[in-house]
Amino acid sequence: MTSTHSARLMDGTRLAARIVEECAARVAAITEQTGQAPCLATVLVGDDPASVTYIRMKRSRSEKIGITSRHIALPATTTTQELVDTLTALSADPGVHGILLQHPVGKHIDERAAFEAIAPEKDIDGVTTHSFAAMSFGLPGFHSCTPAGILRLLDEYQVDLTGKHAVVVGRSAILGKPAGMLLLSRDATVTYCHSRTANLTAITREADILVAAVGTPPIHPRHRHQTRRRGHRRRLQPRQHRRHRLRVRKNSRKPHHPRPRRRRPHDHRHPPHPNHRRRHPPTGPDHALTTPGATAGLRPRPIRVKGGSAASHRQCGG
Repeated sequence: MTSTHSARLMDGTRLAARIVEECAARVAAITEQTGQAPCLATVLVGDDPASVTYIRMKRSRSEKIGITSRHIALPATTTTQELVDTLTALSADPGVHGILLQHPVGKHIDERAAFEAIAPEKDIDGVTTHSFAAMSFGLPGFHSCTPAGILRLLDEYQVDLTGKHAVVVGRSAILGKPAGMLLLSRDATVTYCHSRTANLTAITREADILVAAVGTPPIHPRHRHQTRRRGHRRRLQPRQHRRHRLRVRKNSRKPHHPRPRRRRPHDHRHPPHPNHRRRHPPTGPDHALTTPGATAGLRPRPIRVKGGSAASHRQCGG
């Protein structure tokens, strides 16, 4: 790994603000030339809170720079065919210039079939196989959104990728694989890592450029086991009392209440009964301990109470 003597913080916020200004100028020029503002269509399946927030942010940013926004909200019960028909209609609409399908779309929907229903010339997110192939071969087309942003940030700070060892952790079709292909097009030596990679830690330490393209840490099953073994616990709500917190069973999401504390015979809070060693009180003439006053001959047991001084000892017995 190449040694460095200094580190620079890459300010992505400042770069994003400048890109927004440049896009606003380009949108104004296109609107003036064609007499029509570009239109972005967003498609959302279901009402996932995170997806709703992302869509709202994208629509707000688009309208801020002069792009017309058209939103299509579909119920969570939408089938794959219904979603494909919606995207096909948007692809054929001349008034729509870009289509963005918010994912995930639900486990019951074939996400790849939905992506392929988007026309390549309107695939602004770069999620179709046509866009991936064009990006890999250096042909005109839209690049995958997040990997393209990573390369744009590296270019802003003039990071030379030629000959560098770039490690991409993740192999998803919309982030990991496109990021590796873009780095490869810049003459970097690319290594893909995933959940089945051996010696993942050693490989990442040898990287000159490390791209984390996974959403759920830790990625390796062995690392997840070590995390649990080191005492990793689920964060509890602050309102739960310390003595009444719920314990979470291993490999189970169902919490259960701890068992009540078993009272021991010599607990200082509860003096022991003379017959505490017997589960059932003895009966019969041979057991004198059952008669009143028979405990007078027993040896008293000292019990230390809170404080610990000799004066705080008391005796219990007959």
